[in-house]
Amino acid sequence: MAVAVNPAVLVVSCLVCIVGCFGNGTLIFLVAKHKQLKTMRNAFLLNIAVADILAALSAALFAVTVSFEGIWIFGLGMCRVHHFLYTVYQAVAIFTLTFLSVERCVKHFNPSCGLDTVRNWVAATILVFLWLIPLILGIPDVIFAELKPTFNGTYVCFIHPPSNLRHMYQVLDAGLKFAILLAIPLLITAVSFSVMFFTRKARSRPGIDKKSRTVSENEEHDMEHVQSQGTGTDASGGSRQRSHGSTKLVLALVLVYVICWLPIHVYQMWFFLGRSGYNNMWAAFKVFADCMCLVDCCLRAWVVFGVDPTFKHYFKTHLCCCFYKRDEAEIIPLDDQTALPAKGSFKYA
Repeated sequence: MAVAVNPAVLVVSCLVCIVGCFGNGTLIFLVAKHKQLKTMRNAFLLNIAVADILAALSAALFAVTVSFEGIWIFGLGMCRVHHFLYTVYQAVAIFTLTFLSVERCVKHFNPSCGLDTVRNWVAATILVFLWLIPLILGIPDVIFAELKPTFNGTYVCFIHPPSNLRHMYQVLDAGLKFAILLAIPLLITAVSFSVMFFTRKARSRPGIDKKSRTVSENEEHDMEHVQSQGTGTDASGGSRQRSHGSTKLVLALVLVYVICWLPIHVYQMWFFLGRSGYNNMWAAFKVFADCMCLVDCCLRAWVVFGVDPTFKHYFKTHLCCCFYKRDEAEIIPLDDQTALPAKGSFKYA
């Protein structure tokens, strides 16, 4: 079974490396090149893009390993780095998306609160913590990653805790990662988007909660009016449209993460907590789950290019520069009513 599925994993790994590095590299290039894309939201998208590039390079390493029929040829140091990065880039992605989901919910109720009101150093501090926590979560993988000799004198790389702690560690590791990297962030995200959906639906009903709806709309209008003082433009409705667009983008990225990472968490929970009847079906499911994890890091940038109209415009402009006619009317400005930021700074959409 393992020999039959190795070519499939090898092909997926190579494609992930190429497509992931190209997509995320393009996203980083576009933000660095265009002032209109230097927003606070995009700073957090860059945070995920960096993690995805690490994941794509790790996938290339895994592809070479698979080509040697599962034999690890890179030594103990790279073995530990491989398992460490596997945890880190997964955690960075979901923690960043969870933070953006909560921020969207807060901004939905109070337009004067959000990333557009914080200074760059505050956002930088948040980004540091979004990396620091995953780095801490990856420490056990560095400690327990080992090379195990096989019967023919080669080595395989895997997590190998001491024998007296092995079962307990594997159970705790699977359970805690399921909770920290999937269940709890998904619960927070689901609550945030559900609250936004139902309150928006309630506000749209005629005659229901009219007073609170009017107060909220007046607060948002006042915020837009204050922000438009610098340029004298009419911000009516523009901020609301951009806010909805950012919310849809965050929701789409969360759904991609859940679809790609749910299978491997299901397999690990079954394997370490209640394994019974391991057969070819579960072996195939494990390969499918591994492939979905790899697909996640290359798919996210393309979701951004597909959902966000400004990214889509600049992506088409640079990718098809000879065939795509530049039309500035296609761009939905990220912030019509705010002057462009100073060089090296970010604003928020």
